[in-house]
Amino acid sequence: MHSILIFLIIALIVALQIKVALNAIARINFLKQIVPGNENFETVTVYVAESQIKTISTEYILQNLEKFGPPETMPDIIEVNVIKTPPSAPPATRSIDDVINYESMIWVVKENDKKEIPFKLLRRYEQLGWEQIH
Repeated sequence: MHSILIFLIIALIVALQIKVALNAIARINFLKQIVPGNENFETVTVYVAESQIKTISTEYILQNLEKFGPPETMPDIIEVNVIKTPPSAPPATRSIDDVINYESMIWVVKENDKKEIPFKLLRRYEQLGWEQIH
């Protein structure tokens, strides 16, 4: 009897691990559909003055690459890698909004109260102590 109980507990743990692994694989495949492949990106090394690093935009850098070549004698210049997307890169096939419907209704519970709310309000309710019912 004791060995059967241990076997059932181990089988339950293994089943849960398989479920978690399948969930992770499904999420990875979903994210692969959202993010374009790495063949659509190019990394460009540019040199930006440390005083400008917070104020300068990557769009400006990419439009003026010749201004951000290797430093000559400026000590406050740092090396930055910028990801450049070629204009021929295909757009992502799906977005996160295509999969998640923020207007869909979900159930939340707090003590003995149950309530159906729009998904977009979930974080607000969680801050007030409510928990989502899965």
